[in-house]
Amino acid sequence: MKAVILAAGQGTRLRPVTLTMPKPLVPVANRALIGYAIHVLKNAGLSDIAIVVNELTSPIVRGWR
Repeated sequence: MKAVILAAGQGTRLRPVTLTMPKPLVPVANRALIGYAIHVLKNAGLSDIAIVVNELTSPIVRGWR
């Protein structure tokens, strides 16, 4: 099964934290927010996970290459 995680927002409600990093990479309890979503999807048996970002220079993309 496949899943899509939408991570293309600006994260304006979390400023000033999101001025230096995208919202999905903000650490909460020593784990990035996107890590929680990926963990839940993997535990649900999903094997293909796509992440939608707003630009290819995003730190989210650089972290997964």
